[in-house]
Amino acid sequence: MAQGVASSPPAPVLLWRERWGGVAVVFLRDPTLGLGLLGSILFVVLFVVTPLVQVIAQAFFDPRSGEPSLEYFRRYFDPVYRGYQWQVVGNTLVMGTCTAAAGTVFLPQRCRCP
Repeated sequence: MAQGVASSPPAPVLLWRERWGGVAVVFLRDPTLGLGLLGSILFVVLFVVTPLVQVIAQAFFDPRSGEPSLEYFRRYFDPVYRGYQWQVVGNTLVMGTCTAAAGTVFLPQRCRCP
């Protein structure tokens, strides 16, 4: 190998520097914004991602024994639990539809839409 010839870093390293270098710039130029972003990310991970992971894990594993189980999925078809389970699904869909409709109705009143 020839001495004195500087080799450039490989392409993945350059991409990493470009992407994460911008994040470092945000923290260095405006620490308040950086801390706000960090706090928001921690909030979402703590109160959204963690419960979702726990619920999904509980759907496929028995919480008492830790063994794989599809008991909660069987309850959708079990006559004892069927009515309640499908009522929960229906209420969730109604709530989501009403939220989307209200957002669509009130958005033009609060914002200038093009």
